[in-house]
Amino acid sequence: EDVERALAWFSHVHEAHTRASGDLREAPRVVLVGHSSGGHLVTTVALRHAMRRTTPTLRLPDIVGVCTLSAPFDLLRHHRYEAMRGVHLLSPMTAAACDAKGMGMAKLHSQSRSGKATDSVRHVARALVRSSPLRTASLLSAEEARRVPPMLLVHGVLDTTVPPGQMEAMRSVLLGRGVAAVDMVWLTTLDHAAFRPLMLPHHHADDPGVQALWRRLADLATATAITTARARL
Repeated sequence: EDVERALAWFSHVHEAHTRASGDLREAPRVVLVGHSSGGHLVTTVALRHAMRRTTPTLRLPDIVGVCTLSAPFDLLRHHRYEAMRGVHLLSPMTAAACDAKGMGMAKLHSQSRSGKATDSVRHVARALVRSSPLRTASLLSAEEARRVPPMLLVHGVLDTTVPPGQMEAMRSVLLGRGVAAVDMVWLTTLDHAAFRPLMLPHHHADDPGVQALWRRLADLATATAITTARARL
């Protein structure tokens, strides 16, 4: 909902500016970009928008593309991976899904291993499943799939925070439901944290792989069809 509100605010500001300036241009076209958990949030908004399930009182701009960087798409699977690594109580996904200290998620992990999950723990597990873009994508109808904007899924091969398999699974589901434009980009020398410098392209002026990625983002912004390829660094 926060992402939806931010987009609605952007539409409102754009409309106010064009009305004040007399420059009545077409409605804004937006490409959503999100890193890590931000990636699963912008994907969720784009899918809900295609399914006409966004907040009715909010007017969103035209979403013409989505780019995710190292995003988890199956949240329950990712929680189990985090628990295996012992970082599930530190994860922002944990606090968002349950409580600020993540104790509910700790119980989810320990009780699911013991086979003695309580109703509250099952509720949290179901909430993670419901919040997963992977599940939302699996519910797309043929008509809704045609409304999903081009998707550019990017992942670092060396990422151990969010396994690259999350991206492959999401692409498979999207294509299986009939989404026309779903592209994957593998960055072979980058891990999870290394995606942050991609927000500062001038720091990578001599890096052809990163520059190629930005060109493909520009393609999304102009609604240019994208094709499957690999960007190797």
